[in-house]
Amino acid sequence: MAEFKIVFVFILLPSLQHITGQTANQLPYYEGLPNSFNVQEDAEIGSIVSEITAIDPEGEEVTMSLHGIGKDIMDIVNEFGVVNMTGLSPLTRRLSLKRKLDREARSSYSFQLSVKDYFTSSGRESYTSNMYLFVFDVNDNSPIFIKTPYITSLKENTPSDRVYQVEAEDADTGMSKYVFYSFTDECKLADCELFQIDTLSGIVKLNSSLTLDYETRNRYNLDILAKDRGIPSLNSTTTLVVKVEDQSDQPPEFEKSFYRADVDENAVVDTKVVQTKAFDGDRGIDKPVEYVIVGGDDNHYFKIDKSTGTIYVNSIIDRDVRTDYFELTVQATEIPGNASGNTTVFITIRDLGVNGTSLPQVCYVFACVLHIMKMIMFSL
Repeated sequence: MAEFKIVFVFILLPSLQHITGQTANQLPYYEGLPNSFNVQEDAEIGSIVSEITAIDPEGEEVTMSLHGIGKDIMDIVNEFGVVNMTGLSPLTRRLSLKRKLDREARSSYSFQLSVKDYFTSSGRESYTSNMYLFVFDVNDNSPIFIKTPYITSLKENTPSDRVYQVEAEDADTGMSKYVFYSFTDECKLADCELFQIDTLSGIVKLNSSLTLDYETRNRYNLDILAKDRGIPSLNSTTTLVVKVEDQSDQPPEFEKSFYRADVDENAVVDTKVVQTKAFDGDRGIDKPVEYVIVGGDDNHYFKIDKSTGTIYVNSIIDRDVRTDYFELTVQATEIPGNASGNTTVFITIRDLGVNGTSLPQVCYVFACVLHIMKMIMFSL
């Protein structure tokens, strides 16, 4: 039986280094590169975010590049601000902003920063680092009042420890987001004089123990300032309208403090003498009123329409038997309610002449005759 022997033959091959004459490529890298950068949101276009340095161990040419959102917001530039991403190692370049940032729109960005060298046998080889760009806030937003317009109502003669609450928001962060409230300086000397506002909460109150009077004033415009704590501080203003609701606390008022009228003696019943007119003293309510004669006419020579306030002759008056004038007291009362106001009506009784013409009428005719005679005399 034949025997087989296995012979191991070891062949020593030259290393890749001996064949190519090159050593294995070492990847380029960034020297001292942090994993994040910070930039103020008000940084101008062209501002330098950071300086970066790429090193290739073999000293070859390297090329830097940005990926992801990074290439949309930054450029890699040289010391002259010109976009230039390629050069011999060590290569120092700068990250430069290419557009404005707004922290309120976006506060951070993640992107990749790569560097490549040129290795002749296997093409480009690269190193990539994941990076973050954080946008720092600056106080660039004024407080904004929300849930406007501010309009409220308050009953007159009613104390109130809370009239309304205003609220403002600030989109900034840190101390810049905190808002303090106050009345404007102009308002403190005018409409706001009767009110106070809490600095932190924005709650508006009436000053202690004060009430509002509709008849004095029925509307207040309170100008309110919201100011943040940023440096420099920013502010905005709004107006709180406070409407005063009328309450039934004022008696009726007559259009005139007194009335005068004349009526012929022996005037027939229902002859109109004069009309009085009153209105509700509470301007915002305007209740109807009823009229009544409450004094100066014990014998009821006159009567009054309770709805219109018109006074009429109620019985025939003989001037020679009765007095030649009356002083009536007319009262107007709210309906419903019992608030009332008075006025005085002076009525003169005109005496009739022999032919039934009142003396004032006779005098008027006589004056006309004299006037005509004078005109005739001057024309001669």
